[in-house]
Amino acid sequence: MAHDDYPEPTIIQVTVEITAGELSAITDLYNRSFPQALHETRYKRHMYQKASAAPIVLVIWDGIRPVGLLESWHTTKRPGCRLLTTLVVDPDERGRGLARRMVEKLVKLTEAERRRFPLAVNYRAQNRERLEPFYERFGFSDPAVVGVYANGDEMWEMRRWK
Repeated sequence: MAHDDYPEPTIIQVTVEITAGELSAITDLYNRSFPQALHETRYKRHMYQKASAAPIVLVIWDGIRPVGLLESWHTTKRPGCRLLTTLVVDPDERGRGLARRMVEKLVKLTEAERRRFPLAVNYRAQNRERLEPFYERFGFSDPAVVGVYANGDEMWEMRRWK
C-alpha cells in the first residue's frame, strides 16, 4: 500500500482491558523505535494496570498495526505531577503530525482531570534542540536539568501548568 493510501488513523484511549495482541503490537512498536531500551510485554501490562499511576495510553492504529504511542502516568518521583514518559511514532509514519495529535489529546485529557498539577516531559540533553521547540507549541516551558539517566546522560524536563 502506498504511503498516502493509508486510512487516517484514529486516536483511542487504551484501558486496562487491552488485549494481549494489542499489547504485544504496542511493545513491538516501542522496541523498534527504542532498541537500546527494550521493554517486555509483561512490563507494559504491569504499568497499564497500576491504578495508582492513573495511566493514559494513546495509540494511533493503522488497521491492526500501531503507528503511534503515547504513555503518561502519575509518578511517585514527581508527586503531584503527570509525566509524559513515551512518545513514539513508527519511523515510516513520521512527518504526518501523529505526535502532535497525540500530545494535543493528552493535554485535553489532563485539563479535564479534576486535580490541578503540572504535566511534565523528560528528555535527554542531546535531544533538546529538536524536542524543546516541539513541546513549547503545547505550552511546556522552563527547561531544566532534573537528574541523570542510568548511562550518565543529563535528564532535562519541561512542564506545562494548567
